[in-house]
Order: sequence, then C-alpha cells, then structure tokens
Amino acid sequence: MVYLTSRSNAKASKFNGYLLAGTVTALGLSSVLFLAMPEIDVKFSRLFYHGRSFPMAHFSSLQLLRALNDWIGGIILLMSLVLLSVEKLRRRLRVSKSDALVPILTYGIGTWAVVNATLKETFGRARPRSIEEFGGTSVFTKVWEMSEACASNCSFTSGEAAGAAAMLSVMFILPKTTQAIRVVVGVSISILAAAISLNRVAFGAHFLSDIVLSALIVVSIMLLSKLLLDRVAETAQVIAPNRLSWQHASNDGTVRGRRKLRAYPSFLRS
Repeated sequence: MVYLTSRSNAKASKFNGYLLAGTVTALGLSSVLFLAMPEIDVKFSRLFYHGRSFPMAHFSSLQLLRALNDWIGGIILLMSLVLLSVEKLRRRLRVSKSDALVPILTYGIGTWAVVNATLKETFGRARPRSIEEFGGTSVFTKVWEMSEACASNCSFTSGEAAGAAAMLSVMFILPKTTQAIRVVVGVSISILAAAISLNRVAFGAHFLSDIVLSALIVVSIMLLSKLLLDRVAETAQVIAPNRLSWQHASNDGTVRGRRKLRAYPSFLRS
C-alpha cells in the first residue's frame, strides 16, 4: 500500500536530503569550532560549578527530567513496533513501514551502536567533574582527541543527549494529516531534548561539545536512515508491478529468482 504520491515522496526526500546536508555541515563546523577553541567547553561548564561541585546534580526535579529521556524513548520504540505489526493502524495514520522503522534505526544505530558502544568507549575523554579544573585529577582533552583519562563510559560523546535527539524520530510516525499537532510535537520535543542535554552539562557529566556533537550525529543518522529506507521502498514499488513477467518468463530458474526478489523489498512496500 502506497500512502503518499510519488510527487510528495520525492519532495519529502529532497527536503530530508537538504536537512541531512545541513546537519552534516553543522557537525563539521561544530567540530572545527570546539577543536580551535577548546576553552569554550571549560568556560561553559564553569557556569554550573560552584564551590567544589556541580550543585544542580542534586536537584530532584532535574533528576526527573533526566528520567524522562528513557521513558519517552521507550514509548517511541513501542509505538514503532506496534505500527510495524498492525497494518490497519498504519493505513489509518498514513504511516509507511519505512517511517515506522526510522525510530528503531535511530535509537539502535545512532544512540546505541555509534554513540554508546563506540564513541564513549573509544576516545577516553574525562567528564568535567573529573578534570583538574573542577577539582578532579584527570586532564582535560579536546573533542575527537584520543585519551586514556577515562577507561569506560566516558564523556565524548553524550549518550543521553543522543537519546534526547533520537526523540525527534517520533515525527516520522505521527499521523500525516494533523499538521498542527505535528508542529506542536516537533517544537515541544526539540525544547525537551535541549533541556535534557543541557541538564547533563549542569550535572558536570558532559561538556557542551559532547551534547552538541552527539545530537548532530544522531540526527544525521536519523535522516540518512530515512533516505535509505525511502530508496529501498521506491525500488520495491518499481519491482513489484513486474513480478508477474518474471514468473511467466520461465518455469524453472526465473521463478526462483522472482521469489528471492520479492522477499527483499516486500517488507517495505506498505
């Protein structure tokens, strides 16, 4: 089942392509900025450092804000799984299978595989509360700089900022007919994601660069996932009308080829 016309699909894909190009550019420029001016990180963290600690880390209201990140992420993933499983619901909401897969790929690849399992375990950047400038014993390091200051679950980049940015993937599974609601949800999620991310800086758990780069990395992966899924879905729509010609072309090998061909794209055709 095709829920959008080819024209609207092409327009949306083009727009997402522009967004991806802009996000990747912002990622590159931000990296250059933080590499050229690393003092930005220390100065920004100092705004939340008082006495010998980061006192906001003990605020119960901010701890609740931190917990919202996991709760909302779980709800979004559950919504995606339900949409993947219930075709009638997808039809009613005008959400395609490729749309429903975007949050799963965003959280799975962006938040977990790239940020938490790779970056945080590779670069060894010490957290702000652990560096000498804030009463710790570790040495401050720049973004993208390899270090042995931290052994595991390190500061670069922020896993929670990645999860907060991944919440934006909910936009792909919202009903296509309620534009006003989509705008309100999009703005609200953006504000909440920014608050959750800045929360980590206030706690002394991450530098400004950690949350900015984490968000840009995850949004890039989200948009790239959508573009690739759309390309697969378009290929499936082109192949599907011709499958009968494959069947009649031969009584032996071609039929087997047809079956293999259908097994690949049919999952994303509706």
